[in-house]
Amino acid sequence: MSGYGFLFLFTFLTNLRPSVQQHRPTYVGYVCQPEKTYLKNSTYSSNLETLLSSLSSSYNQSFSYGFQRLKEGQNPDMVFRLFLCRAYVSFEICRDCISFAVKDTLNHCPNEKEALIYYDECMLLYTDRNILLDPVTKIGELMVVNQQNATANNTVRFSKVVLSLMNEAADEAT
Repeated sequence: MSGYGFLFLFTFLTNLRPSVQQHRPTYVGYVCQPEKTYLKNSTYSSNLETLLSSLSSSYNQSFSYGFQRLKEGQNPDMVFRLFLCRAYVSFEICRDCISFAVKDTLNHCPNEKEALIYYDECMLLYTDRNILLDPVTKIGELMVVNQQNATANNTVRFSKVVLSLMNEAADEAT
């Protein structure tokens, strides 16, 4: 094989290799409800596994929308799942964030029936309650502190940006 033929073949084969690098999301925190648990081989566990595995497909149209809610199973073993990605993130970043969230949630809350995990780019929730019909739904609290404090040089600018953001939010709400 000539040098050019080998170079062409090498270039062709290396470009066929799919890229598997994922965007690592910025972890914020998680909330579990330890008073509500399930057994490993239970119907609830199977329903949860079905719902979470549907998120691991390489192309789930819902990642394009950045939101999905689903349920699996029948009462009392019904599982509700919801994910939400920030509006500005791409399909790929949303998919990668939710993929990380599934793994992290099961690590942080291995047997809890209710878990919520936050990243800067997305959030994932699963529960045994219908969160859209239950008006008293409260799933833990998570306080997040900004680690990048405003310095003396930019406190005025920071205050202006916060005021502008709050005014925009108030206008949107009305």
